[in-house]
Amino acid sequence: MKVYWSASRGAVITSANLSSNALGHGDLREAGIRLPRGAVDIARLLKPLKKVRLTARKLTQLRSSYRTEREKNPARSSGRNEQLTFAEWYASKPRGSWKLAPYNGAGRSSQAIRNYARAESGKRDIEYCVGTRRGELAENDYVLCVDVSDERVAKTPEWLFVSKIVHVGITDPAYERGFPYQAGQLDPLKYYRRPPFRIDAQFRRALRQVLVDLGTDGVANYFDWRVNGPPKPTLLRRLNEAFLAEGAV
Repeated sequence: MKVYWSASRGAVITSANLSSNALGHGDLREAGIRLPRGAVDIARLLKPLKKVRLTARKLTQLRSSYRTEREKNPARSSGRNEQLTFAEWYASKPRGSWKLAPYNGAGRSSQAIRNYARAESGKRDIEYCVGTRRGELAENDYVLCVDVSDERVAKTPEWLFVSKIVHVGITDPAYERGFPYQAGQLDPLKYYRRPPFRIDAQFRRALRQVLVDLGTDGVANYFDWRVNGPPKPTLLRRLNEAFLAEGAV
């Protein structure tokens, strides 16, 4: 049993942990009940429990312990043994959601995103970040990032889990005109829920083939390089067809 309690808003008693996976961004399905203010005697509930005051130092210790435990069995913790291929994801119902983020060459992290990393975990820098506009990406999104700077466009797709979105000041050297925000991933992917599907050699070949088939003029109809967001259904269909064709070779 988990109890989420507020003096002004009541309480929720549920099976769900306080995690993105349990609260709707992953594969779990949980249930709970919301009770009105005053319905839960929180003092009585807490009295027999051993309590620890939450501090920044305690959070750092918990994060360190969490990482250590994950590193003992990264395959299990990241779900890699159960990760879907692109075709399996495409055929699944409902499909795990993700977004697409094209970028033009390697950028640099902003002072704002580095400040977040330092405050959250003591790190000097973020694991991975990409420029974006307001409202295009959201925290807890999985984003497929593709470098579109040259002919190697389809060879470098990578997953980014959005831990935080920050505004980048215009005076920051990392500022990109038209993309005044950065979406950053704090830790390696193994510390988050598994991505919607795995980026394997077959998927990379399929992506490259789709882009070659579309050509420069056709790409804009399926793969808008200027906008981050959900991939278009027509692009997903073509990717699935190419993926299956690559598997049959």
